[in-house]
Amino acid sequence: MTDCPSSLQAIKTTINGTQSPDMTTAIKNAATDTAASNLGVTIARATAPTAPFTIGSVEDSKRLVWTSGEMNSKEVQLIARLVETKSGPVYHR
Repeated sequence: MTDCPSSLQAIKTTINGTQSPDMTTAIKNAATDTAASNLGVTIARATAPTAPFTIGSVEDSKRLVWTSGEMNSKEVQLIARLVETKSGPVYHR
């Protein structure tokens, strides 16, 4: 983020992508019928890696709402994690 007006009160960011059908906080992997089809990516604050944002949510409690400290420092530290979205058999071709 570069220059923002002093009147800026909030920055609300929705994390978009194709939501996993098995985990609302994971972006779906494009793989099908392979072991990778049960994997996705979550995005969370680096300070709260076990509390990822809900993909596509516009509810403030489920999306990235910048704190005043983050707005002042002009950055948010995020972490992306590769996660298992569904346990089950491994597919082999």
